Amino acid sequence: MWLSKFLTVPGVSICTHEATEYAGSASEFWSNAEGFCDDSGTEIYGNSDSANTFVLPALLAERPLTRVVWIARPIVEVAKSMKAAKMPFTEQSARTLITMRDAHRAYFDLIIDFKDLERMDICRELWEFCLPMVPFDAGRWGLFHSRKIGYSAAQPPPEKPYAKFLSWVRKELDRTGVHIKDR
Repeated sequence: MWLSKFLTVPGVSICTHEATEYAGSASEFWSNAEGFCDDSGTEIYGNSDSANTFVLPALLAERPLTRVVWIARPIVEVAKSMKAAKMPFTEQSARTLITMRDAHRAYFDLIIDFKDLERMDICRELWEFCLPMVPFDAGRWGLFHSRKIGYSAAQPPPEKPYAKFLSWVRKELDRTGVHIKDR
């Protein structure tokens, strides 16, 4: 969630967090994205969401010039963080995410280690990759760097209508032939 806030620049860009789960197709996702841009008066859209990897080929088929960044974080840390925030994340969820990440790695334009987001030079690289026409603001980075922005048990994520997203994921798995191991 931190990245979505950091990369949202009023009047320039909007970066949502976990917006993929609200769509049942790539066209619906991109229509939602256009709505976010219209509502915020911006032209640049991003979505901070590891679930993008479940449907990445479909998303890129509709918008092939989309830049894709993967933030690499050990799955054990992901599970621990999600558990602390009282979010569902099973062993099967972890396996599925890893399988999809590996299957779609070729689509990643930039990979950054999660721990390196502590460094201003890495955040500058990410900023310049995502927002190349916007000068990096070290002061903005400093304000965000020291803040913990994310879901927690006290501030849980919003309820999401996963049914249509899961249906889309199943279709994409069938279409792409990616198989998830069950243990």
